Amino acid sequence: QCTDMGTGGFHQEYFLIGVDNNGIFAYGFSNSFAFKLDIYANNITLNVSTNSVWPSSGFIPHAMDVADTWAVVAGYGYSDDVKKNYAALGCLIDLSMIINASCTNLTSETTYLVPSNVISYNELYELSVGIRGQKVLVGVHRLSTFVVLRNLGSSLNATAKHILSYLDASSFGRVVDWAD
Repeated sequence: QCTDMGTGGFHQEYFLIGVDNNGIFAYGFSNSFAFKLDIYANNITLNVSTNSVWPSSGFIPHAMDVADTWAVVAGYGYSDDVKKNYAALGCLIDLSMIINASCTNLTSETTYLVPSNVISYNELYELSVGIRGQKVLVGVHRLSTFVVLRNLGSSLNATAKHILSYLDASSFGRVVDWAD
């Protein structure tokens, strides 16, 4: 059985799907809706409009990773709605509710980010996320940067930022993960 998530006739350029560490629930995130699927019961237990999830209506999710009870979604959105500051954001989501994500700015870039540039796929704007324990890595390909975040329970705290400036580092930040 297929459930129409009601996107108003528009396809989702970025539609992210992740599964919790126990393999019980699958989660989907887009710029207009989010859902929680009980895999074994094949039942959508939660389906919400992202007006109640993302910090601003212009948020476009680009990458995610899922832990047991929380997830981090990295994307581009307004870090300040009033000043219209568009930025790369890391958003902490409580998977029991999937509402009111707590987002933090990932970079302090000085170059102007244009919202229309991140709506359609462009490899330059790729982000990546990897979770281990309470630590999170987020790769920002465009800036050859990765950011280390810590989950504080209700928010994310940036603990380190690393920038690679090698000429041959054309793929740096496209994929991140923790190595043993």
